[in-house]
Amino acid sequence: MTLKDYQDLFVDEFALFDQWSDKYNLLIEYADSSPRRLTQDLLRHRISNCLSRTYFRAENIDGMISIEGWSNSSIMHGLIVYIKKMFHNIPVQDLREVPIDFHVRSGLVDHVTPFRKAAILEIIERINVLLENKT
Repeated sequence: MTLKDYQDLFVDEFALFDQWSDKYNLLIEYADSSPRRLTQDLLRHRISNCLSRTYFRAENIDGMISIEGWSNSSIMHGLIVYIKKMFHNIPVQDLREVPIDFHVRSGLVDHVTPFRKAAILEIIERINVLLENKT
C-alpha cells in the first residue's frame, strides 16, 4: 500500500463511526493490539506539547521512513501505532508527492483537546522534517 492508501484507509475507518467516542475507542483498540515498550533511546524524543508521556521518533534510514513511538495515553499510543502503520518503511520521497492530511480529513484535530492537537501536529512535523534532513 502507498502512503495515500494508508491515509485514505484511516479516514475511511474513522468515517465508519458517527460518535467520537467510538472513534477514540478505535484508537484505543489499536493501542491494545500493540505491545507498549518504552526503550531508553526513545526518551530523548518526548513530544513537548502533550500532557501525557508521549515519545515519537521519525528517521530517514536509507531513504525509508522509520517510526518508533510510545505513550502512556491509550488514545495517543493507538494513534502512534496507526502512524507507524502508515509511514514505517515508506520512501521518504513519498512525502514530496503526498501531503500528510489524514488528521484533517478525518476531523481528528478538530475533536481532540488543544494539547493533543498540538502533539499530533508535532508528530507530523517530525515526519515532514525528514525531507529536509538526511539523517
